[in-house]
Amino acid sequence: MNKDRGTIKWTSMMLPEHVKMLKDFYEEMEQETKPELDEQMFDMIFLGIQEALEFRQKVDLKIFEHNRRDSVKGIITLINYQQRYLLMTTSDHMKKTIPFDQVIGLEVV
Repeated sequence: MNKDRGTIKWTSMMLPEHVKMLKDFYEEMEQETKPELDEQMFDMIFLGIQEALEFRQKVDLKIFEHNRRDSVKGIITLINYQQRYLLMTTSDHMKKTIPFDQVIGLEVV
């Protein structure tokens, strides 16, 4: 079996500009597109958010941020409808502001 080091072997012979271009290319390949939510799904998610706020339930909020899906666990403490964001206290007791347009899902824990 051949023990090849893959791209590590060749990066020392490449120009720094080419290494940067390859890194950018691989990062671009990993980016995702934001899922489109229809109005009914959006309403169901925000109904769940309002219920979680009212009953102080712990939630796992699915968000789309920086071209990636992510999840934030915690308790919703505020919904600001005028400026279109919600405020969460995460599991590690940090405050996080999440704009409405980043929310793609909700699960009550």
